[in-house]
Amino acid sequence: MALVRPRLAPTRRWALLFLTVTGALAFAGCSTGQTTAISTPTTLSTATTTTTDAVQPSLGVLAGIFSQGKGFGEVRPSEFYNGGDPTGRLTHVVWKSWGGPRALGTGVSEYVAPDQDVAEGTEQPARIIAFKLGSCFGDYVYQAVEWFFPQHGGSFNPAQYENVCTGAFVTVAPAARACSSRQIKAANGPFVGGASGEMSMTITLVNSGPGPCWLYGYPRLRLVTATGTTLGFSQTHSNQYIMEVPPRRVLLGVGAMAYVEIAKYRCDLGVIRTASQVQLTLPGPSEATTVPIPTRVLSYCKGGPRDPGNAIAFTAVESSLGQAQP
Repeated sequence: MALVRPRLAPTRRWALLFLTVTGALAFAGCSTGQTTAISTPTTLSTATTTTTDAVQPSLGVLAGIFSQGKGFGEVRPSEFYNGGDPTGRLTHVVWKSWGGPRALGTGVSEYVAPDQDVAEGTEQPARIIAFKLGSCFGDYVYQAVEWFFPQHGGSFNPAQYENVCTGAFVTVAPAARACSSRQIKAANGPFVGGASGEMSMTITLVNSGPGPCWLYGYPRLRLVTATGTTLGFSQTHSNQYIMEVPPRRVLLGVGAMAYVEIAKYRCDLGVIRTASQVQLTLPGPSEATTVPIPTRVLSYCKGGPRDPGNAIAFTAVESSLGQAQP
């Protein structure tokens, strides 16, 4: 099961996204929740002085979907970044404690309200907690980190965090149901294109609450012009830009994001019409409500049905950006 939190990688070349699990989650490679005995380095003695330095835990290791981040493997890092969008960065970090079962600190991060896009976020004070002392691939580390905004009702939840040993998001939501269209807000997401000849867009799906829910499978898509004409794209789940990856259940905590990526080839022979919106219907057993998402990048080409630019490929709901990219 894939897990997501509202922090996402802007680049398509990651092996991302968000693992989501129901119930307790165990990760290979980490002795999660365990305490490792601390050994003391060799005492250095001179004729006049003796110095003893205790081993200090670092903040996880670079791994998984956080492999492009900052602050990992450091003691008391002043900046932490999970490699995703701006909500995954905490700067000006001042640690009030370090080395105990929980390390407490304060910093500044981007706050995005449930009904806002990431671009509308503002930098605000946040609290950060590193916890789960243990061994990670032989290193003595805090295996988990989480931060929140108390001024917006946020509080520490030890069941929801970033596993900075394996590089994954963790949450527990045993009572989660299939997402209702009433609680999912859809919008344009970060641009992740860049391959030669590619036209692409990303759709973000945000759980606005009141509780956790899950999405599974492929949405239904219609590309429509400003006059209401449905463009006759053929549809597939793989092309030279998107690999067909089997759908996985994506568990969304409140405020968490999932993604659908769309890609097609350019119009070498010219454009007939350009879609003004994508009409998306969520997968799963929820009521079939169509959500319109504005777009200006997907055009129907002059070459007819056999033109390579008149076929779109799109992913299943993903826990992270770029999960199905070559």
